[in-house]
Amino acid sequence: MDDIAVRNRAANAQQLLDNETLNEALGRIEHAAVEALAGADVSDARALQRATAELQAARALRADLQSLVRTGKLSERTPLAVA
Repeated sequence: MDDIAVRNRAANAQQLLDNETLNEALGRIEHAAVEALAGADVSDARALQRATAELQAARALRADLQSLVRTGKLSERTPLAVA
C-alpha cells in the first residue's frame, strides 16, 4: 500500500472515531454489555459469553480504528479460540 492510501485510510478511520453517532452506538453497546455482565447469573455461561463478546467486539473496533489512525494498519490480535 502506498503512502497516499495509508494516509487516506488513517483519515477515514479518524472520521469514524470523530463520528458522534458511531461513538454513541459503540458506547451504548459497551454500556449494555457491562450492565449485562454485572447483572448476569454467574452460572449462566451463555449470557456471560455473549456480553463479553459484545464488549470485546466494540472495543476491538475502536482499537482497529485507532491503530489505523496511528499506523495506517489494523491492530494485530491473537485469533480467538473457538471451544
